[in-house]
Amino acid sequence: MYSSGTSRPSDWACGGCGYENFASRRNCRQCNIPKDDNAAEVPSRNRDVDGTGKRKSDRFSTGQGPRRRREHPIGYKALEALLDEPPDQVVLQLLMEKSGYLLLVEDPSNTSFDKMCLLMKVLVLATNAKANRESLNMLLTKTFQAKFVNHLMTFSINLFIENVRPNQMLSYFSDLSIVLDKFSHTMASVAMNRIFVLVEGCLMSMKLRSPEQCKELISVYEGIKNFLEKEKKKWENQEQRNSTSYRRGYHDHLQPPNDFREMPVMPTSSEINDPEKPFLRRNIIQGQYDNIDHYLDVQFRLLREDFVRPLRKGIVELKTNVKSQNRELYVYKDVRIVGTEVKNFSLIHNIRLKLPKSFKAENSKRLLFGNFVCFSSDNFRTVLFGSVAERSPEMLKKGILGIKFDSEVKKISYTTLTMVESRSYFIAYKHVLTALQKISEDTFPMEEFIVHVETDMPLPEYLDYTSHYDLQCIRSNSMMKASELHNALFNLRNAPAGEYVNVPVLRQVRITEDITFWPSCENLNLDHSQRRALRSALTSKLAIIQGPPGTGKTFLGLKIAQILLNNSHYWKGEGEKFPILVVCYTNHALDQFLEGMAQFTKSLVRVGSRTKSALIQPYQINSLLKDLRSQRTVPQEIHQNRIDIMQKLQQLQADIAPWKVMVGQLCDPVGILKLNSFLGEKIIPDDIVRVLQRYTWTLETFLLDSSFSKDIVGKVDESPLHRINSRLYGMSLQDDDDDDYWQDAEDYFAEEEETRRLDEDFEDTDSFIGQPRDIMKYSITLEMLEKELETLANKKKKANVGQVMQLEKKMEEIENKWKLLYYGLNLPLDIEKAQALERRNITFLKMDDRWMLYKLWLHRLTEKALPNLREMEEEFEQTSAAFNEIKDNQFLHIMRHAAVVGMTTTGAAQYSNILQALAPAVVIIEEAAEILEAHVVTSLTGECKHLIMIGDHQQLQPSATVYELAKEYGLETSLFERLIKNGLAYETLEYQHRMRPSISRLLVPSIYPELKDHESVELHPHVRGMQRDVFFIAHKHLEKKGEDENNSKENAHEANFIMALCRHLRLQGYSSEDITILTPYTGQLFLLKKVQRKFEECQGVRICVVDNFQGEENKIILLSLVRSNEGGVVGFLKKENRICVALSRAKHGLYVIGNMKQLQDSSDLWKQIFKDLNDDNSIGSSIVLQCENHDVLSRVATDGDFLQNSPEGGCTRPCSFSLPVCGHKCPKVCHMTDLKHKDVKCPLPCPKILCERKHRCPRKCWEECRPCVEKVPKEFPCGHVHNVECSRYNLRYRCPTTVERILPHCEHTAKMKCYEDPKTFPCPVPCDIRPPCGHKCTRECHVNDDPKHLTYKCEQPCPRSPEGCLHDHKCMKACYENCGPCFFPVKKKALCGHVHSVECHTPREDIICNQKCKRLLPCNHYCPRKCKELCGGCTVTVKKKIQECQHEIEVECGQPALRDDCENKCIKLLPCGHKCQARCKDPCTANCKVQLTSANKCPKGHIINVPCYNYRTVRGEAAWIYCTKPCGAELACGHICKGMCGSCLHGRLHETCSEKCEKPLVCGHICKKACSSSCPPCQEPCPMKCVHSRCAQKCGEPCSHCQERCSNGCTHKKCKDPCWKKCENLCEKPCPKKLKCGHKCVGFCGDPCPPLCRTCHREDLTEIFFGSEDDDDARFVLLEDCGHVIEAEGLKAWLSRDDGEISMKFCPRCKKPVYNNRRNQEAVLAAYENVRQVKNQYFKKKPRQAMMDIQKLLDEMEGLEGKDIENIRKSLPQVPLFQVQHIYSTLSDDQISLYRFQVQTLKKIDLVLQSNPSCRDKLKDHLKVIKKRVMKQSHHISPQMVDELTCELQRMSILSAYWEFIKKSEIYKNPKLVKIQIQLEQLMSPTAKFDEEREEEVRKLLQESEKYIGGLGISDEERISILDAMGLKQGHWYKCPNGHIYCITECGGAMVEANCPECGARIGGGSHSLRSDNQVATEMDGAEHPAWSEHYNDMENFIFD
Repeated sequence: MYSSGTSRPSDWACGGCGYENFASRRNCRQCNIPKDDNAAEVPSRNRDVDGTGKRKSDRFSTGQGPRRRREHPIGYKALEALLDEPPDQVVLQLLMEKSGYLLLVEDPSNTSFDKMCLLMKVLVLATNAKANRESLNMLLTKTFQAKFVNHLMTFSINLFIENVRPNQMLSYFSDLSIVLDKFSHTMASVAMNRIFVLVEGCLMSMKLRSPEQCKELISVYEGIKNFLEKEKKKWENQEQRNSTSYRRGYHDHLQPPNDFREMPVMPTSSEINDPEKPFLRRNIIQGQYDNIDHYLDVQFRLLREDFVRPLRKGIVELKTNVKSQNRELYVYKDVRIVGTEVKNFSLIHNIRLKLPKSFKAENSKRLLFGNFVCFSSDNFRTVLFGSVAERSPEMLKKGILGIKFDSEVKKISYTTLTMVESRSYFIAYKHVLTALQKISEDTFPMEEFIVHVETDMPLPEYLDYTSHYDLQCIRSNSMMKASELHNALFNLRNAPAGEYVNVPVLRQVRITEDITFWPSCENLNLDHSQRRALRSALTSKLAIIQGPPGTGKTFLGLKIAQILLNNSHYWKGEGEKFPILVVCYTNHALDQFLEGMAQFTKSLVRVGSRTKSALIQPYQINSLLKDLRSQRTVPQEIHQNRIDIMQKLQQLQADIAPWKVMVGQLCDPVGILKLNSFLGEKIIPDDIVRVLQRYTWTLETFLLDSSFSKDIVGKVDESPLHRINSRLYGMSLQDDDDDDYWQDAEDYFAEEEETRRLDEDFEDTDSFIGQPRDIMKYSITLEMLEKELETLANKKKKANVGQVMQLEKKMEEIENKWKLLYYGLNLPLDIEKAQALERRNITFLKMDDRWMLYKLWLHRLTEKALPNLREMEEEFEQTSAAFNEIKDNQFLHIMRHAAVVGMTTTGAAQYSNILQALAPAVVIIEEAAEILEAHVVTSLTGECKHLIMIGDHQQLQPSATVYELAKEYGLETSLFERLIKNGLAYETLEYQHRMRPSISRLLVPSIYPELKDHESVELHPHVRGMQRDVFFIAHKHLEKKGEDENNSKENAHEANFIMALCRHLRLQGYSSEDITILTPYTGQLFLLKKVQRKFEECQGVRICVVDNFQGEENKIILLSLVRSNEGGVVGFLKKENRICVALSRAKHGLYVIGNMKQLQDSSDLWKQIFKDLNDDNSIGSSIVLQCENHDVLSRVATDGDFLQNSPEGGCTRPCSFSLPVCGHKCPKVCHMTDLKHKDVKCPLPCPKILCERKHRCPRKCWEECRPCVEKVPKEFPCGHVHNVECSRYNLRYRCPTTVERILPHCEHTAKMKCYEDPKTFPCPVPCDIRPPCGHKCTRECHVNDDPKHLTYKCEQPCPRSPEGCLHDHKCMKACYENCGPCFFPVKKKALCGHVHSVECHTPREDIICNQKCKRLLPCNHYCPRKCKELCGGCTVTVKKKIQECQHEIEVECGQPALRDDCENKCIKLLPCGHKCQARCKDPCTANCKVQLTSANKCPKGHIINVPCYNYRTVRGEAAWIYCTKPCGAELACGHICKGMCGSCLHGRLHETCSEKCEKPLVCGHICKKACSSSCPPCQEPCPMKCVHSRCAQKCGEPCSHCQERCSNGCTHKKCKDPCWKKCENLCEKPCPKKLKCGHKCVGFCGDPCPPLCRTCHREDLTEIFFGSEDDDDARFVLLEDCGHVIEAEGLKAWLSRDDGEISMKFCPRCKKPVYNNRRNQEAVLAAYENVRQVKNQYFKKKPRQAMMDIQKLLDEMEGLEGKDIENIRKSLPQVPLFQVQHIYSTLSDDQISLYRFQVQTLKKIDLVLQSNPSCRDKLKDHLKVIKKRVMKQSHHISPQMVDELTCELQRMSILSAYWEFIKKSEIYKNPKLVKIQIQLEQLMSPTAKFDEEREEEVRKLLQESEKYIGGLGISDEERISILDAMGLKQGHWYKCPNGHIYCITECGGAMVEANCPECGARIGGGSHSLRSDNQVATEMDGAEHPAWSEHYNDMENFIFD
C-alpha cells in the first residue's frame, strides 16, 4: 500500500465521528470504525499543540510576549524577491509563519495565473537546496496538501482548455514537473497518494490538447507517473509480505487478551508446557501506533516471547521426544544441587552436571554468565528459573556451575533435576521487561515521535528561536564552562588539555538560524555534512544522525556533548543536578566515547561492567564510591544504613556457612560418613542398626566389601593411580592443544561475559566469616585414599625390587577400594527401591543395593538439614535486596553530582530504576542502530527533553534470539531505523576519514551512494611488501563441516593463507597492533588462533569476530570469509550490513580471502563488489607480493608459496649487502627486517690464523675466535704418543694409555691408565678368602684393607637361632648382626602358675604377672596387690589406738595409727592457759581465739571482747573493731542491719543487706537474690515450652522462638503457622475424646484434655469462680503451667484484661504465671512480648557502647597496680572495639558501675596515703577496712553503701589534719583552741556518719584553728601588728623544733644558742648558722631564707609586686 520512503502517507478523517487519524491506521482511533472509501484526507497536523491551538514550538518564536499571527497570504512581490535569494534561504523563509506562504497554500483559490507561475519558479529554486534537506521535505509536505493539490489540478486543466499564454503555460508545466519529480523521489510514500491524480490529470490534458508541443513534458510526466506506480506496487507487496494472512494483519490492531502490566516477567510452568503461540502483534515499522499502551504492549510481548519461546519449544520437544533442531537450547539431565555459596552478598547454588561429549569450549556459547536456565524434577510440571552466575573454567571442567535462582529459595529442590539452558541473556530481558511495565502515559518519553512518528520536528523544549550558544569550546577545550569541568564531590580536578583558540564568530551563535548563517566549516573545523548534522542535533528535539563507516560519528557526538555541556544553563536550571546520559551498545564504544569526553570534562561517571581503559578507570562508579567512602562524604543516612545491613548480612553469612557445608557434602558426598552421624537423628531404622552392631560392621566395611571389586570391572574409567603417576613422573594427562583451545575459548567468551557483568562493589565476604568448620565426620573419603596411594607411590620410587612387589599389591588393593567408593558415590538414588530394601535382610544385599540404602540415609539427613538452611537463605535474600537498594542510593548520589553519566545498554537495563530517579534531560545514544527498541525506550525517562541518536542502520542490526520474531515481527528493526523509515528528518555524514579510496570504492555506491572520501585519506601510505593495497584472494577450497553443537564453520586453507600473509606483513616492519585478522565465524577464529601459535612473528596480532569489531578500525585488515561448500550456502555473508562492517574496518590495506563465485551467486551486492574489484584488478586466485628492495614481483596462491617466494618478506634474490663487521656479503635471501644488518651472522669460515703452526680458526666468521684446538702429536715421558690441542701443547699431561700391570700387594694382574700407580690401584679381582661366618665375601680383593675380614659385614641371612630360643626359631637378621633375643610370641607358665603370652627369649622367672594375688597375709586378709608385687598393704579398714593422744581411729589394716590422721580435738593447753582449739593432727593454735573482756569500750559504750592473742596489744581505738554488739540499724532498703557494731564502724559503714529480696519479677517468679536496689535477671529455668522442645535459657534471658510448624490441630482444623505464632481460627467444637473414667472430655477439640470430669469431679469442676462454671455447656481449659482447670470464657476475659502492669498473665487461682496455653496464646504472647522488652533492657544489644564503657574503665585503671586491680581486669572482657559485632554484653550495668566504683575507691585510698606521708601507717589500718568492704562486693553495690563509703573516705582524707590539730593543740595552750577542739571532737565522732555538712564544718574549724596553731597561735591582724612593732626586715623570724616563733635582731644571723621560753627546746645557733632543727618562720613574714645568708644577699628573700 505504501512505499518505504521517508515520510508517511496522508492522514484521513473518520466518516463516522470526524476524528482525524494517521494514515497508517485501519480503524478510527476514536470510535474504532474501519477506514472506508469516503474517508476524507486531511492535512498532516502537529500534535504538539497547547490549549491555544498553537504549536509548542511557536510559543518560543520570539523572546517576548505573544506573537501576532499573519492574516494575509504571501504577495507577488515577496515571491518575486525570493528569486534573488539562495535556495536554502528560500526554503526557510517560506516555512516561516510570517511569510504568509502557508496561508497561500491553505487557500489558493484567489491566486492569479502570474502568481501561480511565479510560485512554481520559487518552488523550483527551493528544490535546489542542499544544506537543509529536512526543511525542504517539510516544505513540500506542507505544500502538497489535499486542498492545494485539488486547486493545482483544476488550474492546470483549465490552462489547456483556455489555451492562454502558451509559452508561459509550458514554462509553468515544466516548473511543476521539476517540483513534482523532487517530491516523488524524496518522499515517495507520501507523494504516491497525494500527487498521483495530479500527475495523471496533467498528463491526460497534455496528450489531449498539445501532444506534439508537449512531447518532452509528456515524457517527463510519464516518468513521474511510472515511478509513483512502481513505489505504490512496492508498498503493496511489502504490506502483503508483512501480513501473510488476514489474521496476522488483523492481530496488529486487535485488543490484547490481558494487560501486559499484569503479566509475570518470568514464564509460568503452564505457559512453557503450552505448544500454542501466545498473542503477539508486530512491531509497526511503517506508520504509527494507536497509543502508548499499544506501543508498550507490542514491545513487551515481543521481547518476552524472544526469551520464552526457545525455552517453551525445547521443553515441548523434550517431553514429546521430538529431535530438536533448536541450537539455542540445551538439555542437561541428572543435574544436582551440590552446595551453596555466598558471593558478593548473593546466594549462589552450585550444581553438578554432565557435559555432553559434543561440548567444546572453543566453539560453544553454552553456560555463559547470565544465560537463562530452567530446572524441573517432575517433567516440567513445576519449574525453577535462574541464570548462570559463576563460571570458573577449572570448575566447569569438573561439571560444577554456579546458579543464581530467580525463584523462591524454599522452592529449590536438592533432588536430581533436569536443566534446560537458553542462550538468552536473562538479566537484560528481566530488567527491560520490568521497566516497560512501569512506564505510564505520564512518564513515556518522546510520545509524538516514538508512538505517533510525527515528522514535524520542534526545537527542544528548553530552547527558543533567540537562543545563543557559545561554540568556542568546539575549537579549544580550554574554553569550556568552568562549572562543567570539575566536580568537587569527586576531587578530580585536572584541567582539560587544549590550546586557547580565539574565534570570535563562535562566541554567540544563534543556533536556530538557518545553516547559511551559521559559522563556516573552517571556523567549526568540520566538514559540510558534520556542520549540518551538528545544527540538527542541537536544534531538534529528537535528532537522528546516520554515520557510514569512518565518517566520524563518535567525533561529532563528542562535539555535540561538549557544546551542550558548555551551554548547560539552557537545559539545566541553577542548582539542578541533571547530567547528560550517554548510552552505548558495547563497552569498547562507551570507553572510547568517555575517553574523548575526559579531554574536556572531569565530571564523569561510568556505570556498568568493568572498563579496560586506564584513563576511564578513575571514573568507574565504584572507584568514585570508594573515594567518597575514604573521604567520608557519603551521606550519613546512606552510610549508616549500609553499615547496619552489611553487618546483618555478615552475621547471616556466618550462620549459613556451617549449614551450607553440611548440605553441600550431603548432596555431593566425597566419602562415607561415620555411623554416629546417622544415629543421633534416627535416620537408620533400629533393626538395621542392630544388624550392623551384631556383625561389628562400620558403614565402611558394609559398603566397601573387598568381594565387590569384581562387580565394578569395566564400570569405572577413573584411575587415581594414573593421575598420581602422571604427577610423580611428569606425564601429561591431556594434549596441550586442549588447554590452548580451552584458554582461547575463555578469552573469547570473556569479552561477551564482560559486557554482561557489572562492576560490583562488595568486600571480600569470605574474610568476614573465615573458614567454616567441617561438621561432617567421614570414616573414609576419596581424598584419604588418594593421599594413601600417593604416599605408597613415593615409597615405591625409592624401594628395592622385593619391596616394589609388596607396595604394588597394597596399591592395587587401595585403588580397588577407591573405585568401589567412587562407583557407589556416583550411583543414582531410587527412593522407592531404597525404601523397599530397608525391609529386607541387609546381610545378603548386593553392592548396588547397599549403596542405594546409604544414599537413602544421606537423602533423609539432607531433608533434616534443609529447612534450617532454607530459612536462613530466605532471610539472607531479603536482607541482600535491602542492601542493593542502599547501593542504588549511593550510585544515584554520585550520578547526580556528575556532568555526564555513561553506561552500556546492559547497565541501563539493570539500573533502570536509578535512571528514572536521575531523570536526565539530555540523552545521547551511540550505536543506536544496534540496540533493540525496548532497550532504548527504557533508557529514557519522562523528563527527557532532548534525544540524540547516532548510528548506522546499514551496518549491524539489533540481535534477536528468535528468527521469526526478528524477520516477521520486526523485532530486529531498531528505533533508529524505524523513525527514518517513517520520514523523520535525519542527517547523513557524507565524508569518510578512514579508508583509502580503493577500499571505500567497495562500499560506494553499492551500499552508500552518497559517501565521499575526505582529502586526508588520499595521503594514506602504500602497504609495504604488497603490489596492491586491496585484494580479494578467490579460491574453491571447501570449508570443514561443523562437528560441534553450534555447527560452526572453519576453513583450513584460509586460516593457513591468512596467517602466512600476516607473517609476510609483520616481516615488512608492521607491528602486531597495526594488523587485525577478522572472520565472521567463531570456529574459524579458534582455528586461526591455533595456527597463529605456529608463527612466532604473528604473536600479538589480534584475531576477532567481525561483529565484535564494529566501531573499531586498524591500518591493515585480513578478512577470512570461510564459506565454501558444495551447496553454495553462504549464511549471513549475504547480509548487507555484515558485509558493510567487514569491508569498512581497514585504513591502509584490506586483504580478503573467500569463494567469490559462491558469494556472487548469493547476492547482487557481492556481484557489484566483484565488478569493482575486477575493474581495479584487485581479485584473483593468487596475490602478488612486491619486494621493497628489488621491486621483484612474486605471485602466491597458498601458504606454502610465501616461504617459497618470500621467505624473509622480500624476494628470493640473495641480499648481497656487505656486512658492516667482516665485509662479507650478506648470506641471507632478500629480507625486510634488519636492513642495516646489525644482527646478521656471517656463516663463512673465519679467515684468521690462530697460532705459530699456521692453523686457521675453525669457527664461523660471526663467532668469536677461541684458542687453537687443532690436534698435534706429542710424545710423553713414558714414550707413548698422543694428539693434544695445539694451544695446550706445552702443558703437562698424564698419559691416558691403558696398560696391564701386576699389583705388588696381591700379585694380581690389572688394567690401568699409564699414569696410575700400581701400589695404590684397587684390585678388581673378587675376594676369594672365606670370612669367619663361612659365607663367600662379596668384596673385591682387599689384602690391604681388612684381609682377615675382622670388620667385614656379611649381608647374607643369619643361619643361627636367636638367643634364649628353645623352639628352633630362625634369626631374621643379617649374618653380621647380633642375633639378639628371640622375639617370637609363645605361651609360658610363670612361677606363680599363671600362663602368659610372652616373647620366646623371656625366662619364666622374668615373666611379670599382672593378675590378682591370691595369697593370705599375716593378718589373715587376702593380699590386695597384683601377683608381681610384694605381698602386703592390707586395705581392710580396722580400728587402732594412737599412742601419743590415746584416741582410737579407723585406718587400713596395713597402715600404723598416727597422730597425723587424728580428727579429734587437741588435748594440749596453750601458753595462755586456754585449751587448744585445733584438731589433734594439726599444729596447735598460734593465736588463741578465746574472747576476753577489754578494758576499752566502743564509742557507743558497748563492752568489747578481744581475742586472747590480741588482749595485751590492742588498746584504745584499735579495739573498737572487735565490738560484737548487733548493729540493729534500719537500712535504706527497710531491713535491719545484720552486721556488728564494730564491723559497721559504729553506724558509719553498714554491712551489705543479706536478706532475700523476694520481690516479684516481671516474669512472675520471686527474686531469690540478696536485697539490692535493682533485681538481676531471673535465674530460674525458662518455663516457655511447646510439644517440640523447651527453652534452654535462663528465665531472665531473651528466648529464641520455636521454628517448627505448629502441631496444634484436630480433624476439623490444622494450624499451618510456625509454632511461636498464635494459632488462627482454633477449633471451638467440644473435644470428642473420653477420659480414663469413660466420660466425655470437658475441653475443646485439639486442646490438651483437662483431667477433671463433669460427672466424677463435679464439685471441683463447677466451683464458682467466674460465674459460669456450672453451665451445662461450659467448656474448660487446662493451664499446663500449674495444672488448674479454668472455665474457658472466664479465663479468656481474665487473661485479656490490662491493668497497666508489665508482667506475665497468671492463673486466677494460684497466681502462677501462664506461659503455655495455645487457646489464649494471643494474650500470653502479648504479655510475654512486654516482658521480653524488659529482658532486652538488661541484656541489651549495645555491645559497642558496653565495650566503650569497659574501655573507659580500663583507661581509668591505667597506672594502678595490685592484686585488687588485677582481679578487676580479669573480670572485664578484653575485646578490641573494632572486633565487636552482634554480641550480648557479658556484664550488666550494675557490674560495670561496681567495678568503676571499686577503681575510684582504690585510687582515692592511694591518694589519701600519698597525701599524708606522716601518718601513713596509722591511716592504713583504717583504710584497710574500707578497701576490704568495697572489694568484697561481687555483682552490685547498693546506693547506701556507695554513699557511706564515700563519706568514710572523706573522713579518712581529713583525719590526718584532725590528728595534727590534736597534737598541736596539746602544745599550744590557747583558750580559743579548747573551744575548737571540743567542737571538732563532736563532729569527728566515730558513731556519726561523716556527711558533707559535717565535713564542711570540720574544715571551717580547722581553717580557723590555723590562726592559733602552727608556730603563731595568733590572728593575722595580731601578726601584722607585731611585725610593725618590731620593725625587722624579712628573715629575722625563726621557729623552734616544736614550732614556737622567736626572732633574732641586728643582722638576723644566729650567734648564740638558748632555750625556747615556751617548750625549753634549743634555739639559735652560732657563726651566723642556724641550728639544723630550727627553721625560718616563713609564716611570720614570708621569708624563705635567713636574713644572713647568700640567698638573702641575692635578693631572693624579697617579694616584688
